[in-house]
Amino acid sequence: MGSMDLPVAYDSWVDSQAPTLNKESDASLRTGVNPSNGARLFSYLKVYGWGNIPQGANITSGYFHFRVLELLPSTVSVTSFRLQMPSSVWSSTTITWSNMPSGSYMEDGNITVRGSGWHVATATHYAQETYIGNSSTNIGLRMITETTPRDGFIRFASIDHSNSAVRPFVRVSWNAIPPTHDPVENRDGDRYFKISGGGVDNADDIQIFSPKEALERKL
Repeated sequence: MGSMDLPVAYDSWVDSQAPTLNKESDASLRTGVNPSNGARLFSYLKVYGWGNIPQGANITSGYFHFRVLELLPSTVSVTSFRLQMPSSVWSSTTITWSNMPSGSYMEDGNITVRGSGWHVATATHYAQETYIGNSSTNIGLRMITETTPRDGFIRFASIDHSNSAVRPFVRVSWNAIPPTHDPVENRDGDRYFKISGGGVDNADDIQIFSPKEALERKL
């Protein structure tokens, strides 16, 4: 088993009340509804570093970690969001409300935020789909809201935040898939599969015989 934290490399957020404005360089992202003007705010993020995961890994989980800086307005105590995978590629330097791709639901359940601090959202489907794909299929994540204006919005750290310790990332865990080997043959003519102890203390090599050969050897 193994795990790795993959950083968000590109991000931006969009504003329905500023449909042509790109916000890629902001130190914080925003998601929710601004009750002062009814603006809907969505965030887009793209994670890189998938090539650092061992080849043949079986992705078992993915979790999106983000640091909420503020829940607004101050009268709001809790709000919720959803994570999606965008329907097409996008660029953090050009994305706006007017040209943003749509999305489809990728995980069950809402992300509930009750205040500032670190929050975690399930992103296993995103991790699995991106790992088995390639750069053209790494279309990232988007965080949206389905809430009403009274529920407010969050402001959370982006990759441009001055404090690198609060920038968002995805933690991926996996199980290794053992490589497939052809059987080998010893001097007695027995064919078997050899599994190495792999350098583990007190672990010997194991010989696994086929059912027919095991019967013949009365194993």
